[in-house]
Amino acid sequence: ARRGEPALEMIERVREIGHRAVAHVMDRAGIAAEVLKVFSHNAVDIVEISGRRLGIGWGVIRCGIDFASSSRQKRLVEELSAISGVRRVIDPDSPRVPLLEDLLPHRADAAVPLWTKAPPFQVGPALEDDQLFYGMEDQIATLAQTFQRATEVQTAEYVFVHGPLRTGKSSIVKRFLRARERDHQRPSIVVYEFAQGKTWREVVASVHDALQRLAGRGLRSNGTIEDALRDIRASERTPIVLAVDEAVGVFATADDDDVLSILAFAAAVRRIPSVLLVFVGPTAPLRLADVRLAHTLQVATAVPVANLTRRNVQRLLSAEQLAGTYRITVPDAVSNGVHALTRGNPYWVAELAMLMFSQNDHGLDATEVVFTEDLLSKAVALSLRRGLAFLDRRPQGTLERAIITSLLMSVAESPVPTALLADAVKSVTPYATRDAFRDALDALEQRGALLFENGWQIAAPILERYFRREFERSI
Repeated sequence: ARRGEPALEMIERVREIGHRAVAHVMDRAGIAAEVLKVFSHNAVDIVEISGRRLGIGWGVIRCGIDFASSSRQKRLVEELSAISGVRRVIDPDSPRVPLLEDLLPHRADAAVPLWTKAPPFQVGPALEDDQLFYGMEDQIATLAQTFQRATEVQTAEYVFVHGPLRTGKSSIVKRFLRARERDHQRPSIVVYEFAQGKTWREVVASVHDALQRLAGRGLRSNGTIEDALRDIRASERTPIVLAVDEAVGVFATADDDDVLSILAFAAAVRRIPSVLLVFVGPTAPLRLADVRLAHTLQVATAVPVANLTRRNVQRLLSAEQLAGTYRITVPDAVSNGVHALTRGNPYWVAELAMLMFSQNDHGLDATEVVFTEDLLSKAVALSLRRGLAFLDRRPQGTLERAIITSLLMSVAESPVPTALLADAVKSVTPYATRDAFRDALDALEQRGALLFENGWQIAAPILERYFRREFERSI
């Protein structure tokens, strides 16, 4: 979660003043008020508050809060998670995150650190540091090859990077964009737009403003994105990369005027040489989009996100690219166990890695650590108990709960065919229509709760364990 990306991370900790809440927020009107309203609604007093805008579109807010009981903390976590733009909420057991807290103004009674060692793992936000990025070589290569084709053949190219929630889509695209920005042999103009919750009109306005800033010259204020792209290409002959993250959500909610505007944009860009347009998002919402918009993405070069291989899980766990700072030993039994539990999902791998690192005997100051099977067991137990890594995968509504429950109760050892799953769900929710069942499956797949491989199954064993834990607690 970085510049221009709607995000909020809440870290509650025991400090001298009680608990401290640190919010990493997008710069949009009202989000801070929504955060503060949660504390007020739960009768939690704020005894200290400070904040700082740290870049275009993002900032950090810190709130020192009075003591809150565990039940009240749980309600805070749930209500903060429901705020539009919240990416994750971290409970008091979580390790400190220097990348957020050290960016804030220091309290008068706090010692100012002269040097802060960055943690070897990052959980949640899209990765901004190449040293924390592992795997996805094929996806990066496809993006690079498509860009090369656009520049050498002087064509316009479209790419669709797709996959479920929190599987690394944004991280892949941002890593590719950083490489373009650093390529002084073939300089290019790079624009990244996070479009979640926006209309196409808002995306157009934001992208046009970004192009005007980057071009370093005046563009027609009432012009379209197509006009801006043509003007830049005509004057500078510089390749342009335009990435629209969460574009699928924009397409799925587009009205008639937006549909025509998007189609006109797509047709115009095809006639502008050396432009690479990258759309990012899950495939499931395309069923809700106008068929013409769905076709626009279907004919693009597809870049499906894949889970990490066993080798890349091992590399991430051992922080291989930070070997000069950390020495983390990871036995095969531990790396294989993490891969089996997570199926290589980078978000859950990083979650378990960070928890193992924070639970070692020397704490967060350690530089030499051995990840033992005992540490892995503790990390899994803590992850399941907190449940924060799985909140956005939880079923929403009766029909989604019926689908998850049916899969948990299935005696089949292999994935469950759609027809068989529909029959099981029908016995629990007899009034559910076929379309409603299909929409519920799409929503669960989009959020990364379900995986379809010759049938339906829960996305990973660790998620299945979390669902079973919640199911047993609800009985």
